[in-house]
Parts: sequence; structure tokens; C-alpha cells
Amino acid sequence: MKPAQYVPRRLRALWFVALLGAVANFPVTPAWADETIKVGGSGAAYPLISALASAYREVTPNLEIQLPPPPLGSSAGIRALAASRLDVAISGRVLQPTDPSGLTGVELGRSPLAFVVNGPTGQDKLSHQDLIEIFLGQRKHWPNGSRLKLVLRPESDVDSKLVSALSPEIARALSDARKRPGMAIAMNDLENAEMLSHTPGALGTITLCQMNLQKLGLQDVATEAAVPPNSASHSLSRPFVVVMKQDAHPAVRHFAEFLSSATAKRILRDLKCPLGSEQ
Repeated sequence: MKPAQYVPRRLRALWFVALLGAVANFPVTPAWADETIKVGGSGAAYPLISALASAYREVTPNLEIQLPPPPLGSSAGIRALAASRLDVAISGRVLQPTDPSGLTGVELGRSPLAFVVNGPTGQDKLSHQDLIEIFLGQRKHWPNGSRLKLVLRPESDVDSKLVSALSPEIARALSDARKRPGMAIAMNDLENAEMLSHTPGALGTITLCQMNLQKLGLQDVATEAAVPPNSASHSLSRPFVVVMKQDAHPAVRHFAEFLSSATAKRILRDLKCPLGSEQ
């Protein structure tokens, strides 16, 4: 599957404006004829890797980068890498002691995880208490009268864990929300983007990097939930970690170096996907 499919067609033409100057400073690769690098893992990273893979072809036209669908998720992507079904896994978390051995990871940076809505709602800020009431089902409409529709993620998902970490009260309310019949639960990041962008009145979470790269037309809702009463400030963000085998092929290593290069960061910044530093 070609990487470009994960970014809207109208945005692809903009890539090359960003690429012309950026790739000129990246070292040209040796000739690795007919090599194919399979990349998978976090669905939130698919648009990001799609953009960078298109840039990478400017300096390595003899290499093919594949992003097999559907996204496996971070943990499954890491397992697929260990089993040699992938060459590179992009994870939404750092490597853990329970992950397979023989792997190495480099954090590219972090993207803010935002609460977003689809369409006008009459509310541009959510408090800690607002989120609790929404998750508990006590609020079913937005202030303008439109229907409020939650788009949730599985309990094991990185987004769910980050939101739950905001406070014990939010964690309990979010758990209760998943138990209610008929709740919309997106199983991966690309499905999440699809559901949010096609559901008027939807409320959910997504990284700003993915939202901007896919041009989803969602509104970032300012939230005070990241600073619960009587607590220290908490910033929601998701890392993008490039994981490969310690004995990876030189072509794989070169691609991984490109992903973490200043060139790649410049491209992403020009495409409104700046990645913050490690926290």
C-alpha cells in the first residue's frame, strides 16, 4: 500500500514545496537496489510516515517504503517487528522491559493530544468537571442544542491511558462510558479520525499532528482538564518512537536516520506537524 494514501490529495502537492530545499541537505544513500522497507505500528503515525516516505524517495528512489494496512497499534507493531513481519515499527510509547529483546528505539518527538469536536457546539472550552459529566452520560447535548456524540478508544489504547491519567475521577468516568451500550469505540487511530470527521457533534481525542496532516476539519477544544483542581500541570502528548532491530539492514538504518533528522523535522514543521521534545 502506498504511503501517500494516508494524506489527502490536496495536501500532497504541498509536500514538494517543503521538500525541495529540505532533502537537498540530506546525504544521498548508497544504491540498495530493490529493497523494500515495511513500516507499521501506531495509526497516528501513518500520515506522518507517509509524508516523510514521500520525501525520502527524493534521495533514495530505488527503495520502496510500504505501510501495510490496517494499523497494528504500538504493541502489535513491535511484536510484528520482532517476528520480522515489519522492518520498522512506529510506536506511541517507549520500549518497555516486557517487549521482545533485540530491539532499539529512538523518539522522534511528541505531538500534543487534543480534545476535538466536529462542527459548531457553542462551547470552546471544557473543564475537568465538564469531561467527567460527559463521560458519565450526564450531558447529552452541546450548549447550542446539537447532539453530543462521544468517540472513545479501547481501554488498552495509549490515548485512553493518557486521558485516564488526568485524574482518578476522569479515569472512573471514562471506564463507565465504555460500559454503556451503543458507544462508538474507534479501534485504531485512522478509524478514530474517520469517525470524528464524519460524526457531527463528535467529541474525542487525536494528536494535532495527525489532525493537521489529514486536514480533518476538526476544532481543537481548549480544556482545563489537564490541570485538575489542586494538582500540578499535566500536558497531554503522545510520543512517536522509531523502533527497529539492533541488527537492522543498513537500508533500514538509513531510513530511520532520515526520520529523526533535522531534514525530517523541517518537513513536518512546514506541514504544520511540529514535534515537541522528549518529556
